[in-house]
Amino acid sequence: MPPDPAGPPGRTRVAIALDAAALALLLLGESVGGILLPDRSLLSLSPVFWLGVALVLIRHLIWPHPGWLAIARASVRASLGRPGTRHAWLIALTSRLAVLLVGVLAVTTAGPSASRFPFRVSTNAIENLPARFDAGWYLSIARQGYDWNDTLRGHRNAFAFLPAFPAAMRVAGDLLTLPAKVTRNPEFLGGGNARVLWGGVLVSVLCFGLALQNIRSLCALDGASGREQARAAVIVAAYPFSLYFSAPYTEGLTLLALTGTVLALRRGSLLPAALFGVLTGLARSNGWTLSVALLAVWMVERRPGDRRAARFLVALCPLAGLGAFLAWVLHRTGNSMDWVWAQGAWGATFKPLAFWARQYHAIGQLGLVGYLQNDGVEALTLACVLWVLAMAVLLLRRRQWLYAGIIVCYLGPALAVDLLSIGRMTAVLFPASIAAASTFRGRAFIIVATVFAAGQAYFAWRFFLWLPPF
Repeated sequence: MPPDPAGPPGRTRVAIALDAAALALLLLGESVGGILLPDRSLLSLSPVFWLGVALVLIRHLIWPHPGWLAIARASVRASLGRPGTRHAWLIALTSRLAVLLVGVLAVTTAGPSASRFPFRVSTNAIENLPARFDAGWYLSIARQGYDWNDTLRGHRNAFAFLPAFPAAMRVAGDLLTLPAKVTRNPEFLGGGNARVLWGGVLVSVLCFGLALQNIRSLCALDGASGREQARAAVIVAAYPFSLYFSAPYTEGLTLLALTGTVLALRRGSLLPAALFGVLTGLARSNGWTLSVALLAVWMVERRPGDRRAARFLVALCPLAGLGAFLAWVLHRTGNSMDWVWAQGAWGATFKPLAFWARQYHAIGQLGLVGYLQNDGVEALTLACVLWVLAMAVLLLRRRQWLYAGIIVCYLGPALAVDLLSIGRMTAVLFPASIAAASTFRGRAFIIVATVFAAGQAYFAWRFFLWLPPF
């Protein structure tokens, strides 16, 4: 009988520790290693990366069985063997590739004029595809941190973008750089900046696939059938603003962090919930609002045998993530409020009724038909906001307090300051899709999914042509 490749008795604890250390060094060798030892390399690769290779060799000399390939194969089989996993990844990959295909068609048939390119990383339209709008900020932070000198952007405005996604983007981009170094082809995938941006796309897609798995698991915990779980995943993937899960934007990581926190909490796994909570606070500027929702539910719900003190600490973790970033900002600039002031660079000031007033005046001046014809992006954004809020009301009626609280707490501050990115913020509000999946069935579900997908294709076409939404 061959040893179990997933663990004991096939591997001792020492072997498992070596595997974990080697994997960390291989993943981070070109990122962290390049920072720690910027001027040292062997065959163009960091000594930190080579240390990971050495640990792999040592581990396989001492414990040749099971090998890494056997472990990876067993892990993939175990993952795909879980109910709904294959379906979740099929939806994730096909929907993300479809959005990128729309982008390719847009730039090759109706490519944007040169005046619409605030920045570009390649003269090749396909290689340059991820270089859109806020991706420039993430790219600059990923490659040079928060203190670069850019005449187009004051570096303090960069504090509006939290560090979790740029860090993941840097690691993925450096992994994509390995083939370029081995083949000595610096222009592989369009060069260094393009590789980091495509690394961001890779992170977004992987996080989206994992998040869809979490959403299906959350539906299963509520007793949903396999079909209802599938409908929830399809609605998330088809949603108009879900185009950002195909771009080097933070939405994919944020969705994974939100769903990971809630799923771990509901399973009673408090340590993973705490870690995902901190990640939520470090991923998105309003990720801290998850703490508000969790604390509100903590005060309302009391269960026999509930570990209330531990759950209270977990609820604070998103705030702790943001607090850690603000402490770092304080250390670097002497004023943690730089994070708040940076939001003002995009017009974020307290004006609680401005979003609704703008829509009301536009409809009053143009009429409903004229509003829809002349301002399709704004109209679709309004429709998405109303959709999400309607789902929140439905969740409240069902007494699903946490799900409703996540929507209200996450979207409330964005509406209060009338953020330009309010539309894409709704993409991560997965409870709305869970509520819709249990409400719309049969023909109604097909209509909703089709309308959503058409809206996403419309947004994607505009986005890749450097047109709103951004």
